[in-house]
Amino acid sequence: MARPERTRRMSQVSSTGPVPLVGPLDITQIHDRSSFVDFGKILIPNNFPSLVIKGEIEPESQRLVAITLEIANSTLQISVFSTTKTEEVWPEVRLELATSLRAQGAEVQEESSSLGTGLAVLMPSNKSVKGSKTQSFRFVGFDGPRWFLRGSISGAALTDSDARDEVESIFRSLVVDRGDEALPPRELLTLSLPAGNVAPPRQL
Repeated sequence: MARPERTRRMSQVSSTGPVPLVGPLDITQIHDRSSFVDFGKILIPNNFPSLVIKGEIEPESQRLVAITLEIANSTLQISVFSTTKTEEVWPEVRLELATSLRAQGAEVQEESSSLGTGLAVLMPSNKSVKGSKTQSFRFVGFDGPRWFLRGSISGAALTDSDARDEVESIFRSLVVDRGDEALPPRELLTLSLPAGNVAPPRQL
């Protein structure tokens, strides 16, 4: 049986005609990159006028490895990884994340949404830091052809349905261009920064 993460990418035909593709999409499913903010491996549609885009740099390697998107008082951070042709990694990654977060004292629950099965996380406050607050966020993931896209959502989208719909719409509209190069499974892909479209990159 096909997993929900897979079936959401397929174009189907109903009695009323084709059902539109629902992403995230692979680069082979689009014909023109010009309507996107192009990070090389990840393309973001430029039709969200209030969207703020920031690049995130890995401190050790100084590589651009993540993108933070801010909209509707919400934040969506995304990264993309290589996989094999037949591998679906999100179920396993989801389990590994849940195990790691629980070991840190977090409350973790699986939840379903239009993006499939994700993780709702509540991190305890750090009592040694004055004014520290409990942190809530949500992990989502998507298995594509030879790539895996992971997202972390925080802010208003966790409690406000309109903000949640906006953020999920952005995640579903992303396009991944993994490339043809041979890469180890789960390799974090390096992104390229488009000139003049995003805030200056910052350390993760």
